[in-house]
Amino acid sequence: MIVSALPFMVALLPQFPVLRRRYMQSMFRVLNHMFVRYARQKSDPFLAQERALMRILKHAQGSRFASDYGLDRVGTMVDYVDAKPVLHFEDLKPYWERAERGEHQVFTDETVTHFAMTAGTTGARKLVPVTESFTKNSRRQLVHALSIYLIRHPESGLLFKAGLGITGRSRVTKTAAGIPCGLISGIGIEITYPVLRARGVPSMATLNIEDWDEKLTRMAQESDGKTIGFIAGIPSSIVSFLERTTTVLSPERYRCFASNLELIVSSGLSHLPYRSKIETSLVKDPEYINLYMASEGVLGHEPVDDPTCLELFAGETLFKFILHVDYLAGDYSRRVGVDRLEAGAPYTLLITTGSGAFSYVVGDVLRCTSVGAAPRFQIAGRTVLTLDVVAEKTSVEAVEKTLLDVSEELGASSVEFFVTVDTSGEKPNYVWVIEDDSTWSDTSLESIAARLDERLCVHSKNYEYFSRIQPQIGSCRVALVEPRKFQLWLQARTGEQGHRKVPRILRDPAEARDLI
Repeated sequence: MIVSALPFMVALLPQFPVLRRRYMQSMFRVLNHMFVRYARQKSDPFLAQERALMRILKHAQGSRFASDYGLDRVGTMVDYVDAKPVLHFEDLKPYWERAERGEHQVFTDETVTHFAMTAGTTGARKLVPVTESFTKNSRRQLVHALSIYLIRHPESGLLFKAGLGITGRSRVTKTAAGIPCGLISGIGIEITYPVLRARGVPSMATLNIEDWDEKLTRMAQESDGKTIGFIAGIPSSIVSFLERTTTVLSPERYRCFASNLELIVSSGLSHLPYRSKIETSLVKDPEYINLYMASEGVLGHEPVDDPTCLELFAGETLFKFILHVDYLAGDYSRRVGVDRLEAGAPYTLLITTGSGAFSYVVGDVLRCTSVGAAPRFQIAGRTVLTLDVVAEKTSVEAVEKTLLDVSEELGASSVEFFVTVDTSGEKPNYVWVIEDDSTWSDTSLESIAARLDERLCVHSKNYEYFSRIQPQIGSCRVALVEPRKFQLWLQARTGEQGHRKVPRILRDPAEARDLI
C-alpha cells in the first residue's frame, strides 16, 4: 500500500511548495551522494577495484566454485590474478547449470533471482545468473545515470516525472527449479526501485507481452496522459516506440507527451546513428546518456563531455584487460588493470562480478582512448565477431564507422544493417545488407557499394591491403531490405520479437538467406 501510494503523493508535491522543496532537497542529497561516490572511485580506481573484488570474494567464500579454484586463499588482487585462469562461458557453464537446477552456494551465498538470456548474436543463447548484488548494483547505476543529468540541470523537473523503459520480456521461461528467465533489459525493469517501477511505463503485464507490435501499442496507450521525463532502451527500439506513439495518440496528445521528454538513456548500441530519427519525432532535442551494458551487468557509461567513448564503473565490477593481439594468440599471461593501460591499444575485456562471472571473457574488445585516473574506451568489436575470409579481420568498429560515413555523405538514415560474405564467386566479397527507409533507394546500389568499399579501406587497413594491394577480396555489393523484413528475420533467428540488436557482422552467409 505504501509503494502504491507514493506515485500519488509525488504527483501532489507541485501543489505544496514546502513539501516540494523538502522533497527536492532530500532527493538531491541522495543524488549528490551517488555523484560524489562515483567521483571518489574515479579518483582512485585501483582502490575502488580492490574493494569491489573483496566484496565479491566475501560472498563467494565457502562456495563450490571457490573451493575448486582456491579462492579461499585469495587475500589481494594480485593473489586473485595469479590464482584465476581466464574463463569462458564453457568453463562457468557447469556451475551456472547447477544454480539453474536450484542448488545453493554454487558460486555465491546470495540468492539467484533470475537468469538473463543472452541475445545469441555470436552463438547459441546462454543463461547468465542474476543475484542480489546484481540488483543492488543495477539500481545504483540507474540512480547515478540520473544524477549525471540532474546535477547538470538542477532546474529540471525530472524528479517529478515518470520514466519509460522499452525492453524485452523479463519472464520468457523458467528453469527446472522455477527460477524466471528473461532478457536482461526486462529484468532490469522488474528489479528496479519499486517507487520508480510503480510510477513508470510499462506495466509488468505489458512488459511481458510476446507480440512486439501489440507491446508497442500498449506502451503508447499507457503513456497517454503520463508525464514521461526520460526513455530508456536500445536506440532502435526507442525509434520504433516513438513512431508507434505518433499513430496511437492524437497529434495534440502526442505533442503533450513529447514536450515533457528531457532525457534518453540508451544502451546496447550507440545512439549517434539514431539521433536524427529520435529528434524528428520530438518537440525539443533531448539529452543523451549511453550505458554500457551486458547480460552480466551494467559496466559503464558515456561521459558527459564526450559521447563517443565510455568510462567503466570501477566500484562494482573488477575489470582486467588482455591485449587483444595476445588474446587471439592464446597468450593470457599479461593481464593488466585500469591503472596499467596503454592509450590506443585494443584489449579483450575480462570481468569479475557478484553474479558468478570470474575472470570472464565478456566478449567485447575495448580500445583505450585515454589513460589516467579515469581511463576511457571505445568499443572496438567482439572477440569472435570479425570478418576474416582471407586474414583481413575486419572489425565491428570498422563496419559501423564505414556505414555512418556513407550515410552522412548521402544524407541517408543510418539505422540497421549487417555485413556478411559471399564466397560463390571467383573471389569472396562483402555483402552489405541495409534497412531501406526510402532514403537509401534514391542512390544506385553500385554507387553505394563503391562508397562503402572506399570508406572501409580508410577504417580497415587490412581490408585495404587485401582488396587493393594484394587483391584477394572482390568488390562489395549492397542489398536493401524493407524494415519489416529485418524484424521477421530477427524473430526467426532468436525466437524473440522486437527489442533485438542486429549483429553488425554475420560470418555465416547461410543465416541471411531468408532475408536477401
